[in-house]
Amino acid sequence: MLRTRDRSGNRSDRVDYHPGYHRLTEVAVGRGLHATAWAKGSAGFRVARAAAFGVWSQVGAGHGCPISMTYAQVVLLGAQLRPPARGGPGAP
Repeated sequence: MLRTRDRSGNRSDRVDYHPGYHRLTEVAVGRGLHATAWAKGSAGFRVARAAAFGVWSQVGAGHGCPISMTYAQVVLLGAQLRPPARGGPGAP
C-alpha cells in the first residue's frame, strides 16, 4: 500500500508490502530463481529455471519483477563489460 503522508500529514512516500510478498520473494531466492542458471552455467539449467519461474509466478505476479530483473542483469552487465567486437559499433 502506498502511503504518501505520515500521521502528521507530512509527505512520506512509503510503500508497505504485505508480508506474503516478502515470503514469496524469500522462497524464490531460496530456490535460486534469481540466479540458478548462472551458477550452474548450463543451457539446461536455464530452461529449468525458466520453467520454475513460470510456475512460481502463478502464485503471485508482484514479486516476479525483482526476481526476473535480478536474473536479467547478468546478461545486461555481461554485454556492457565485454569489449566491442572488432569492426563493430564502438570499436576503436
